[in-house]
Amino acid sequence: MQAQQDAAARRAEELARQKQEAAQAAYDKNMGYLNEAYANRSNLLQQSYNDALAQLQASYDSGARGVNRNADSAQQQAYINYMMSKRDLPQALAAQGLTGGMSESALAGMYNSYGNNRNTIDRGRNESLAALLDTLNSNRSSALQSYNSQLSAAEQQKMAYQMQLEQALANGSAEILQNKYDTLQNLDNAYAQQILALQQAAAQAAQKRW
Repeated sequence: MQAQQDAAARRAEELARQKQEAAQAAYDKNMGYLNEAYANRSNLLQQSYNDALAQLQASYDSGARGVNRNADSAQQQAYINYMMSKRDLPQALAAQGLTGGMSESALAGMYNSYGNNRNTIDRGRNESLAALLDTLNSNRSSALQSYNSQLSAAEQQKMAYQMQLEQALANGSAEILQNKYDTLQNLDNAYAQQILALQQAAAQAAQKRW
């Protein structure tokens, strides 16, 4: 009788050991799948964030080029107008019988007008470039906030899954849960749409400044 009891105890211990080994093996595998899914999610988030920053910068650069191009063109046209008016001024004054001081006064007024035009164009250029830079910095901040929020959510989800795995290990579960973590490694569609909307808004804002 004692021998039978000892044998039964040994079998029970062996089964318990095998169960625990199976549970530990399942835990290790599941943690591997979980860590891989989380790493994929983190990499996708980082790539998405980097791409967003590059697109935001590209929109700013495009807008700045447009602003400078238009301002340079306006400055060139203002100079051409000034030179043409300066060339035609003596003839126009002579036709009106104006000479001497009146001629000098008219020339000074023309030069002042040209200077005012140049200043107005430069102010417009600087204001547009400043607005573009403010938009860029604001969009960068929004992108970073969204990125950090998504990364934090992924970390919390990973921790919740890990706690479940630790509980399963304690209960001796040998279930493999690879498919359960597939969703963790994908980007949230709402986040992708949010980043896309941010990029589109930045592009539209840049075009309006041209």
